[in-house]
Amino acid sequence: MKIHKITSSIKGGILKLILNAPFIILLFSMAINLSAQNSDNKYQEYDKVYNIDIRNDSVIDYINSLKIELENTKKQDNHYKTAEKSLFLGLMFLKLSSYDIAIDYYLTALNKFKLIKDTTYIIHSLRALSYVNSVIDNDSIALKYSLENLHYCELVKDTFMLEKNFINLGICYSNLNEEETAIKYFNQAKEFAESINDTIFLQRIYYDIGAFYEKAKDYHKAEYYYYKSLHTEKGLLRDDMLGRIYHDLSAISFERGNFNKALSYINKSIEIAEELSAYKQLEIYYKMYIKLLIKMNKPNELERAFNAYSEIQSKGFDADKAEQTAKVKVLYEIDKFESEIELLLTKNKLNESKLVASTKRLIIAGIIIFLVIIILVSTLVLYLRIKKSHKKIVEENIKLIKVEEQNVQLQKIISQENLKGVQDTVNIYLKDAVDELQNEDSKNQSQLFAEVDYLLKTEKLYTNPELNINILAKKLNTNRTYLSKAINTVSGKSFIEFINEKRIEEAKRLLYSKESELITIDAIGQKAGFNSKATFFRVFKSLSGVTPNYFLKNARK
Repeated sequence: MKIHKITSSIKGGILKLILNAPFIILLFSMAINLSAQNSDNKYQEYDKVYNIDIRNDSVIDYINSLKIELENTKKQDNHYKTAEKSLFLGLMFLKLSSYDIAIDYYLTALNKFKLIKDTTYIIHSLRALSYVNSVIDNDSIALKYSLENLHYCELVKDTFMLEKNFINLGICYSNLNEEETAIKYFNQAKEFAESINDTIFLQRIYYDIGAFYEKAKDYHKAEYYYYKSLHTEKGLLRDDMLGRIYHDLSAISFERGNFNKALSYINKSIEIAEELSAYKQLEIYYKMYIKLLIKMNKPNELERAFNAYSEIQSKGFDADKAEQTAKVKVLYEIDKFESEIELLLTKNKLNESKLVASTKRLIIAGIIIFLVIIILVSTLVLYLRIKKSHKKIVEENIKLIKVEEQNVQLQKIISQENLKGVQDTVNIYLKDAVDELQNEDSKNQSQLFAEVDYLLKTEKLYTNPELNINILAKKLNTNRTYLSKAINTVSGKSFIEFINEKRIEEAKRLLYSKESELITIDAIGQKAGFNSKATFFRVFKSLSGVTPNYFLKNARK
């Protein structure tokens, strides 16, 4: 019974699967199409960046915006965006011939894409790293990246990139002089493109195989593959490549001694390059052209060729100079922008450091205040305890005094009236003596102050910067303590304040007089008795409310 139920359940499941099969196939198909569409979009976006002209002024803003976006994505820990912006920046610096910087950005992109397992962009990054290392003649490193790229292309069955990678491997091995391995990958690329009838890519493969055989001096095979590249059906060869093929065919014909055929091919190359204003290519083609004319002994045409070659060299130099200038300008502006950003970041870090330091100071101040409060509270508690203990001692002494008072109480009662009379008489006498002494002392102080004031006015002792209370006391035949007390009691000022007041009065008189037109304000301060400009200005401002300069300017208005 149980077996029957299980069998029925399995049959029901299979029936449901069959009924839902069209829907499942549709979903699977949609998923494949969506994946392919996303991959195509990535290729299109990469190609869009690849086609940016570095001579365009907007390229500076574009690179700077990419850098800002890259820093933001790093802060947000967005691996995909970080990798994408790094890849695009690597491509831009490759265009600017800054290969080391380009490699750094490409490596960042590769590591991030591997982290998020984005195979499409991993392939892009590896291909870019292979290419840039090939440009700077790091052929072994270029080969390493191409082999890794092959693994990813086979993993996702990316036919478009697989074809390109076979070619890259062929070129890498060719540069390393491993001809057998190189031709193996060239043939793999050819067979793969022929199997899917990719005529556009076949043209490029045939050309690269032809170039390989020409390098190996197998001119028969080289010519064969160059012809196949030219005559592939539905071919869409770029004009610059077409010019190179005709040049290479011309070189092969020259080596074989077929000079007329070589001349025909090189003329086609020159015609294409002139239409494109490709001066670098024209220089190469004209060198071949001149070589042929010398071999064919055509002096008239040779002279025209030399003149044209010189003109092309000049134009090529100008074009190179313009391109180099554009690159330098872009790099300069980028460095300038980075310096400004770095300066801004430094300022922000400095402000943050100041904020942290300020916070630390506040915390330390808080701790100190807290400790001070604890110490004060502890001191207060200790003081109260000591006071309490003192109070107990006093209370004990009071008890002893009370006991003793009982013994002498009778004697106090008997003598109380007599003692009171004597005490009243003594108090009256002491009060009269004190009043008399105070009046005499006050009179003496006022008289001494009047003598000081008179002496200062008549002899202008205050104009002496070295004047002190000892010198003045000696002049008046008194001691410094009594003199200081007299000045303080009568004027309400210290000795220094009293003397400085006299000096400022003298300075005002000098500033107001015509003498101020003959000497400087500093000299006036010295004549008034100040030996320091700073002290003179400070005291003058303190007592007058204005500076000496302002007083002089407004004195006689």
